Amino acid sequence: MNALIKTVCGHVRYFYSINIKKDKHAIEMKRFRRDRAQQNLVETFPLMSESLVYDVGGYTGEWAHIIHHKYCTRIEIFEPVSQFVSILQKRFEGNRKITINPYGVSGRTQTAPIALQGDGSSVLQQEEQVKTEICEFKAIDEILKFKGHPRIALMAINIEGAEYELLEKLLETEKHLLIDNILIQFHLVASDSKDRRDAIQKRLKASHYQTFSYDFIWENWRLRSKEDSV
Repeated sequence: MNALIKTVCGHVRYFYSINIKKDKHAIEMKRFRRDRAQQNLVETFPLMSESLVYDVGGYTGEWAHIIHHKYCTRIEIFEPVSQFVSILQKRFEGNRKITINPYGVSGRTQTAPIALQGDGSSVLQQEEQVKTEICEFKAIDEILKFKGHPRIALMAINIEGAEYELLEKLLETEKHLLIDNILIQFHLVASDSKDRRDAIQKRLKASHYQTFSYDFIWENWRLRSKEDSV
């Protein structure tokens, strides 16, 4: 009975968000589901076995597993939360094409507390009575320098609001030009989130173009070829 009540309440909230409140994010999520756009997160990339993929915010590795199973690519997973790192290490143990980096990626090297809330764990959204963990973060430009400035076929970024600082650093240092596809989940975490997203998109347009976009859900930016006009 409790499960039935929860299901009914969920449907009521969904109907209210879409039809009464006209919530933009709920409407966009409806479009994402209607288009079955989840498959875009896997199916739309021209990856090969020698391609290099960066999974920034690896969580438990489900997306990385799907990508590797389909393309057999090399994958670098970045995850700062220790309990998720342990899951990743067990999951991909013995797989020489997948590297687990036990730290987060940011615009600067630092340590910071993360609120532990499953796949919504965030350095930005701190709530009372939620467990936290002090985690290590490294600046993206320092990571790329250490790894020899590799050509990255796909970088997926899902880091619960920390994507703004990371992307701004990529653009500032022009390291975004090393990345063929930048798959981003933007999050509404502050009053200036939309303005920062707009500014990032404007700068990305000089070198990349969108292959798909669902506002504050998922969007992908692909590097322009020399023949492409801006």
